Amino acid sequence: MTADFTIYVRPAGSDAEPWPERYQKETDDPERWGREIVAFFNRTRRPGEREREFVRVEAHGEVPPSEHLWVKVTAMTQQRGGRAFSAFRARYHQRCDLVLARRTTA
Repeated sequence: MTADFTIYVRPAGSDAEPWPERYQKETDDPERWGREIVAFFNRTRRPGEREREFVRVEAHGEVPPSEHLWVKVTAMTQQRGGRAFSAFRARYHQRCDLVLARRTTA
């Protein structure tokens, strides 16, 4: 199953209000995944980017993998490290199977 959860992060060492980042990922432990992704960001951050700290996780339940609506979040194809890609975000959609069926038969 796919876990639906929000992690809250903020600049490391600050008292700033944490901001939410919502994810739907294949994981049994959203807190561990959240801590690992923040650590990855900190290891790979660019010059000028502040280090971040994990604050907390808020679980929203589970979503079956087939019930996602993939939405493109970049207007144009992106390039990074010599590779071209488009960024998509999965959004839960109760009637995803119907939407996919209409698209494939139209």
